Amino acid sequence: MYDNTNPKSLQENTNTIFLARVISIDKADVDANLSETDSNSILPDTYGKLEVLKNIEGTTDKEVSFIRSGGIIKEKDRFKNAEKEEVDKHNRLRAELGRPPITQSEDWVEVREDGDIELQAGEVYLFFATYSEERGAYILEGYQYGALLLEDDEQPISRTRSVPNEIGKTWKIKNASSGEEQDLGDYLKNELGIELKEN
Repeated sequence: MYDNTNPKSLQENTNTIFLARVISIDKADVDANLSETDSNSILPDTYGKLEVLKNIEGTTDKEVSFIRSGGIIKEKDRFKNAEKEEVDKHNRLRAELGRPPITQSEDWVEVREDGDIELQAGEVYLFFATYSEERGAYILEGYQYGALLLEDDEQPISRTRSVPNEIGKTWKIKNASSGEEQDLGDYLKNELGIELKEN
């Protein structure tokens, strides 16, 4: 297991780093019958689409599908693959509160790693990702440390998006969970050893 709070560790355990705009957040689901997931997992994944604006390390298509751990899901869907003991335990607790069985619950629940953020459609992030052939999508890694919000009102990304090895000199990235903000060029150089021209 790698340390997702350490940018260098994230870089070493993924094969692409890119700036991308979230086009859509399509659904959250609990997958079964995938070799890389626990078949009785109750942790959902969020599925959606990204417009890749600039590849930092590795190459991708301009539009890609993504999968990210956690999400907002109906309670009954979250427990559809759960072990019987897990479902029974929740049903006992719900019965004590006068609530229907978990498999009938229409309630929406948010399930995330502690401190993780919800991606926002339309926003641009610096992502660390690995392509999964089995799932046909990029797995976004690192929770809130692998999805850093790009902030820049002065210099829109559209100005330098097509110029290779160049980023905006006023671009900043922000950990939306902690509020910590820093210059993108400094982050890439000092944390990842990647030097890009700042224009």
